Amino acid sequence: MPKYSVILEGKNFPILSNGNAELFGFITTRKVKASDLNEAELKAVELIKKDPSLISSLDLDHEVTPEIFLDSIYKLKWWNSLGGKGYTFYKMKS
Repeated sequence: MPKYSVILEGKNFPILSNGNAELFGFITTRKVKASDLNEAELKAVELIKKDPSLISSLDLDHEVTPEIFLDSIYKLKWWNSLGGKGYTFYKMKS
């Protein structure tokens, strides 16, 4: 099964800091095995939605709905590990 590198952008994620929620966006990369580009995107988004480190830092009662967008995706010739972790966060403009 082919491997893909999927770069995703998140917007309007309410991150808790000192008891207050601030809206952040992020860029992240996930590597997945998938039969095609569509499946690769869906698998990568699902990894983000189920990421316990991200979920634990969110204000789940916030009125804003977070969104995840596909930035880019490409097929990998080889890669030793799948998955990925980590985010590059930025503050959303008011």
